[in-house]
Amino acid sequence: MSIKMMTLVWDFFDRGGSEKLAMLALADWCDDKGLNLYPSISGIAKKINVSESQARRIVHKFIEEGYLQVIGNHDGGAPSATRRYRMVATRFVETTSMDATPSMDATPSMDAHDPLHGCAQPLAPMTPEPPLTTNKATANKTARVLPDWLPEKSIADFKAHRKAMKKPMTERAEALLIIELEKMYAEGHDPVACLNTAILKGWQMPYPPKPEQARSGTRAEQIARHNEQVAAEFLGGRTVIEAEVVNA
Repeated sequence: MSIKMMTLVWDFFDRGGSEKLAMLALADWCDDKGLNLYPSISGIAKKINVSESQARRIVHKFIEEGYLQVIGNHDGGAPSATRRYRMVATRFVETTSMDATPSMDATPSMDAHDPLHGCAQPLAPMTPEPPLTTNKATANKTARVLPDWLPEKSIADFKAHRKAMKKPMTERAEALLIIELEKMYAEGHDPVACLNTAILKGWQMPYPPKPEQARSGTRAEQIARHNEQVAAEFLGGRTVIEAEVVNA
């Protein structure tokens, strides 16, 4: 996992939904130089909860836009031979230090066929990567942007709750929390309500409501329905109001 790469994604990759989740997942897999990145399409799809075809389209789009470069195993697909990528840090934000000594570029194949994406993709040259020293002034001015449906106060309240439990959240834990909330929102749940329930019940993580709880209602509603059923059985299947009309 690379905290530096994940920070770049949070601060400078201004998209949401599946593309944001995919980019965070790739940053989670690579190192601080954007290397050691060789996930399978099925692995990406499983991690961000989308179909393999959608994961393939997202990765192909990142390659076209320059966020990813193919640096090895360009044919991919074979066991233990998934494609190797590099996440390009300079594509997110310009670096302040450009004094790396360039070296000889590796000669890429210009007609490599990509069976995973259905088109020809050349291998990216092995150019030197500038140091990942971002402009601190720019980074400080750029606040982390949360989705519209997730207020900053809700995250702050939950972090305070964890701190009170003596289980403070790390940057990694906060990133995983937001990924889980993204999934809950995509499934139709209210992430803010899930956070509030976790605080109320003293949980370390929020969870979506169980389907049976949503159908059965509150405890008071369950008791009221039970009492109505007992009364109806005692009155021969009639309601209390119907019994009073008959007795009158």
